[in-house]
Amino acid sequence: MLRNALYGLRKSPQLFNQLLDELLNSCGLRRCVHEACIYKYYDADGWVLVGAEVDDLIVTGTNTKKMAELQRLFQDKWGVEKWGDIHTFLGMRYKYNRPAGVLTLDVEQKIKVMLKRFPELAKLP
Repeated sequence: MLRNALYGLRKSPQLFNQLLDELLNSCGLRRCVHEACIYKYYDADGWVLVGAEVDDLIVTGTNTKKMAELQRLFQDKWGVEKWGDIHTFLGMRYKYNRPAGVLTLDVEQKIKVMLKRFPELAKLP
């Protein structure tokens, strides 16, 4: 069902969003009122934020217990194996220098895709 929800149907994004919403709510995360693609969780151990755009997700926070719980849940429910530092999100490339605390992102690949799709943009001054 998940594979169909993600890739096979016209309502794919809506169906996956519904499944994700149920899963995150079951873990105590709540959707932000003003930004529907952000889920939040706070307790005495810290916080967790999940950014979701269709099937592209970012999970970050200070509550390592809750983040580990989410990781196990995603692995058990959907077989998600890749869970670690972010490299790309929504077509943007991310580089995180953890020791320096510096996050760099660029949209070079996104621009290349856009120029390939709309070659007339390359002719603009």
